[in-house]
This record gives sequence, C-alpha cells and structure tokens, in this order.
Amino acid sequence: MENIITAGLVISIGITLFIIILMMANKGVYFTIIQQGTVVLIVVGESLRAIWPNVGELKISQESDLEGRHWLVTAKNEKDRIDSFFHGCMRGTIWFQKFLWNTTGIRFISFMWPQIKRHSFNISRKRLRESGEETPGTSLKDRIVVSNNSSEVSELLFFAPRPVFVGGIELAGDNSRVDILALCVWQLVIPSLPALYLRGDFYPLLDAAIETALVNFGAAHKVAVDKKGVFQHHTFSFTEEESQKGWEPAPLTYSHWLQIPQAGGDSPIQQTLLRSLNFSKSYYEKLKVTGKTELAGFVERLNPEIETSQVGEESKGVPSGVTPRFGFALRSFRIIGREAHGDTKELAMALLAKETNFHQAEGLRAKAQGDRDAMVSRAEGEMARIQHLTSALTKNGVSAEKAGQVVETMLRTENVRDSNIVTYVEGGSRASVLIPSTTKPTSAPKEEQEP
Repeated sequence: MENIITAGLVISIGITLFIIILMMANKGVYFTIIQQGTVVLIVVGESLRAIWPNVGELKISQESDLEGRHWLVTAKNEKDRIDSFFHGCMRGTIWFQKFLWNTTGIRFISFMWPQIKRHSFNISRKRLRESGEETPGTSLKDRIVVSNNSSEVSELLFFAPRPVFVGGIELAGDNSRVDILALCVWQLVIPSLPALYLRGDFYPLLDAAIETALVNFGAAHKVAVDKKGVFQHHTFSFTEEESQKGWEPAPLTYSHWLQIPQAGGDSPIQQTLLRSLNFSKSYYEKLKVTGKTELAGFVERLNPEIETSQVGEESKGVPSGVTPRFGFALRSFRIIGREAHGDTKELAMALLAKETNFHQAEGLRAKAQGDRDAMVSRAEGEMARIQHLTSALTKNGVSAEKAGQVVETMLRTENVRDSNIVTYVEGGSRASVLIPSTTKPTSAPKEEQEP
C-alpha cells in the first residue's frame, strides 16, 4: 500500500513539475520554446552566451569568421547537429535536456535567470498589401504597408521576406528612369550581427543594399546589339562567337529594359544580385587563406559560381559583401511590379505607340503576302489545268490550233459564267453580248401637228 502511495506521489509531483515547466516555458522563465524556422540568442546581461537554431539540418559553426562570429551552416549529420545544439550544457543534465527537447520542444535556459535570458530586440516591419486591399490605380510604392511602430521580438526568422520599392533607377543608355517593386527573401547566416551588433535595425540597411545594387545595375549592365543597334540579348561578357557576328556591348536603354527577362533564372537582375551581393570574391579567398574551410564551403553552397565569378569583385560601399556586414544572404529576388518613372512616361508611351504601329504594319504586310501567295497558287493551278487539257486534246489527234481555240472558248465561257452578264450569244471571236438596260427607255417626243 505504501509503495502505491509513494508511486502516486512521485507521479503527481512529476506531473506538477511538468505543468510548471510548461507554464514557465511559455513565459520564457528559466525555460523557453523555440519555434521551427527561427533562431534564439541567449545572453548573459547584454553579452552573447549561446545561439540556438531550430532550422532543419543547420547548426552553429565550430569555426568563427574573420571577425570572430559564428555562422549557421549545414551539419554533417544528425548527431553533429544535436551535439552542436546542446554544446555547453551542464554535465549531468544533457540527458534530461535532450529528453525535454525531444518530447516537448522546450529548452532549459539557466538557473541564473533573468541574468541569463533570451535576448529580445525591436524591428521594423513591412508587408505587401493583399489583393483585396488595393484600389484601382494604386502606385507601386503604395502597395507596401509600413508598420508605424516597431515591434519587439525575441527570435530571428531563418527566411525573412521583405518587400522593397526602388524608384527612379536611371538606365545609362538613354538616361530614362524606371520604378521597381520587388520581394526579397533573405536567409539568416550570422545571427549575432542583426540581433546584437545592429540591435534589430538591419532591415533598412538591407533595403539600402538592394537599392544600391539596382542603381549599379542600371548604370553598368550591358546588352548585346548588332551593327544596327538592334537588341539581341543581355550578357555579362562577350564571347568570341558574338564578336565574330559583329555584336557589340551597349548600355541599357528603356527599350532594352522592356526586353530583358525580369524574373526566374534568366533574369540578369536576379543573376547579378545573387552572384555579387552576398559575398565578394576577395572575402571568400580570405576565408580559404586563413583556413576557414567550413565557412568557405558554406559560401560555395550559397554561391556555386563564386570561384569563377567576374561580377561584383568588390561591391561599392560593402567591400566584403552584404552577408559579412549585415548577417543575411539574399536567396531570392522577384520583381512584382515595374513601371516607367514619372520622367520617362512620355518615352514609354512613345515606345508603346511605335510597337503598336510596327505590329499593325506587320499585319498588313502579312495580309498582302498571303493574298499574293493565293494569287500565285491559283495561277499555277490554272496553268496546270490548261496544260493538262491541251495535252489530252493533242494526244487524241486535235491540232494545236484547234486545241487553242477550245481552251479560248472554255475560258471565255467560264468568265461569262462568273460575271453578272445575263444574256450571252456565242459567235466566235465576234461574240455578241446582250445586257439588259437598268433604266427605262424614254419615249421620243411627239412631233407637233400643224394647225
């Protein structure tokens, strides 16, 4: 009986402790819950103690970068990820912490709470308007909703979508300007940078980096044109084959801008940003020279063309790249809307009118060509029919002269049949044609009688 009572007390105490832990975890007291797809930073006072990611197969790197910061990198296997996640735990408590995490998704912070706690910070938020929120004529800039007040958060998103509007991007070819509304998806790489070093004020810096990159794209990107200046395709570097064709590099004009792909893998804007914005080639080479093989390999996975890339050797204003400066890497760039800037509206309308007239002219030319082909086909068919008839007559002993007369008579009667003639009298080459008059004959005036 005593054993049953003891077992019941133990179970009751266990359940009570479990409920208490859940309540404290929900409030962030001594315990915490880490949502999937987020990263939590644990601080001692205001100094970093640990980084806890709950992001798939990623872990915190063993190596630190050139500035002594640890990155989110891909784990070798599940054991490597778990060992990294529970690194630094008190000996003798790892088994309990693993059990608690695997069964409830809760992590123990410290007995020294709140001196050791989950770090929180303020961020600004922007989002795109829902389709139902837009009104006709809404400008690209007004499609972004900016939160008036910054909100306090205690975790970083691994993937952070962020809309950005960049207006008045000047194209070097004709000094025209364009406006772009884009959706950027950023991947967290160095958690300590945005949360601790930048104190949550990182989104405006990422927006500014995108704006600078787009301005540079409009000023520096080249397209291939032929000898007449006609657009062929966009390019990053000219091959020998293109040079042999007589193509030349030309800066972007508004007409070129309308012809280059704006989204997907063929978009030169997306290619340029993904290849050159995150890391400079010199920074990658410094990681290799200093023996940061784990971090250098992660850079290669983010940008497989980093070793051979000739684009963006050094980004203006961000010589090492956006990721070492702000902690995020651009993973996706999609243009949602584009339009001519106010200064370029007239040029856009003129190009539209030019394209409309061109296609109308192409339609008229196609119609005339079709009519011509039809006439040629009918003529060829008639010639083949006449040759076949003449050949048949001569084979049956009819002289060439008589055969010609037969063909002449046949063609004449067919023409009469297809015309509006009502009465026809055959008379050889002197045929008479009677056409009824459509007007009534007027009667001749009567002669005056002599009185």
